[in-house]
Amino acid sequence: MSEAQEQLNTPRLELSEQRRALQRSVTTDRRRNKRHELLASKRMCPEEEEEEDPQEEETFTTEQARILASRFQKGTPADRLCQLKILRRMMGMDISYINAFLSVNNSMKALISQLTSSDAAVQVVASGCIVNISAGTSNHCDIALKSAAVYLVSFLDGQNSLLKDHCCCALGNMAANGSKSQEILQQMGVLTPLVNIIMTSAYDVNLMQSALFALANLLKNEKICLSFPSIDSEFITRLLHFSQSQMVTGVSSGIRLDVCRLLFHLSARQDKHMVLLSAGVFTQLTVLLIEYVRDRPEDYIKIITPLIRCLGNLGCQYHDSVTMATQDGHLVASIFHLLQTATLPFYLQKEVLWMISNLTASSSVVSHQCIENNLHILLTQQLLSKPPDIQRESIICIHHLLSTSPYIVMVQLIDAGILPKISELLRRLEEPTLQCLNLLDSLLCQSPEVQRRLCEENNIISLLDSLVMGDDDEVRMRAGQIKDTHWENW
Repeated sequence: MSEAQEQLNTPRLELSEQRRALQRSVTTDRRRNKRHELLASKRMCPEEEEEEDPQEEETFTTEQARILASRFQKGTPADRLCQLKILRRMMGMDISYINAFLSVNNSMKALISQLTSSDAAVQVVASGCIVNISAGTSNHCDIALKSAAVYLVSFLDGQNSLLKDHCCCALGNMAANGSKSQEILQQMGVLTPLVNIIMTSAYDVNLMQSALFALANLLKNEKICLSFPSIDSEFITRLLHFSQSQMVTGVSSGIRLDVCRLLFHLSARQDKHMVLLSAGVFTQLTVLLIEYVRDRPEDYIKIITPLIRCLGNLGCQYHDSVTMATQDGHLVASIFHLLQTATLPFYLQKEVLWMISNLTASSSVVSHQCIENNLHILLTQQLLSKPPDIQRESIICIHHLLSTSPYIVMVQLIDAGILPKISELLRRLEEPTLQCLNLLDSLLCQSPEVQRRLCEENNIISLLDSLVMGDDDEVRMRAGQIKDTHWENW
């Protein structure tokens, strides 16, 4: 498993949550390059305070789960409540107990009958069981969706906050199961009550976070995000308020994470950019990023990731808020600090470079700040020691900086050893060959000295010849263009 995949599958700390990974998609247009969320969240039902924290670790068997599944609907209300609580704990411990429960005929139907009963306490515990079933396998999640989703959605308009919290958790888990589940939930009308909870639940932090969690997972779906009706300044201002809030110690970090995930999904849609920028999203998230980097960035990787992606998506726009948020240089300094953090995962190094590439493509102010911080020299020095995808982002970023101050940057790049490193990357015939050729062409346009050194010290003609004879049509054409343009009479 790669380092990035390991990071994606790392359990989230708040509320005993677990995360599942989904493949993200990335468009190819450099100036409009959007990052789509990689964290499709699954969440377990947190245990309640009373009776739920035994002094000794409990042990169960799958046979006990099957017995409870056949008995919990019988007996007195107190018996049912006790049996459901045990089932909920079992389901939160291991999926084998979920399998055992579902193996009993009509067990899910019986659970739904308790979910829809008139006993509020039983409803809450039954909904907790459904949260844990939906946090199991994809098949478990499908069963929960087909059996319970319509009831969970209806309860979102009720008055029982804990029941609504569990419903949001379960619906968020179902939304994490893929686009089909997301679209089924949308058709059930889940979006409006989730937005209403976010707009009106000022003091119930757990309910607020669960609603944010569910909505963020739903908005991973491009169709749902494009048709999402509630993107106005009031809604965005509400989200930004909770991104700053410290209402409950230890919970605010979870609120911030889900807010940043939600804003990130919205930022991946270009038609949402103006309302997000006008509401101050870029400004506020810049402050957040600087705050986390100033502390210990390695401790905040999970929240820094959506922050970087949201800022990268919005930063490719020409907008006053982007200019104002970047003009003091603190954002670039934070980025530089991140890139020098030894424990920063490779996948996040790539994301940071992608973000700065988008910013330098749209802002000469950011480009000059990067040059003043010698970012191009740092990237050049580290170029050959990085994986190919980071090399690609580094070269794109260097290229943007070269276009800002061509002669000054060119001299500094040559002094830092860019020419032999480009030659070595071209010799490897792998990613990022095309980006290397584009940078090479720009360097050649600056000075005849570059042409001379490439020929005398780096054997560039034979390298270009080998690329012209290669299998990649785009690389072949680009190498031929460079050779014809710069060495036609050589």
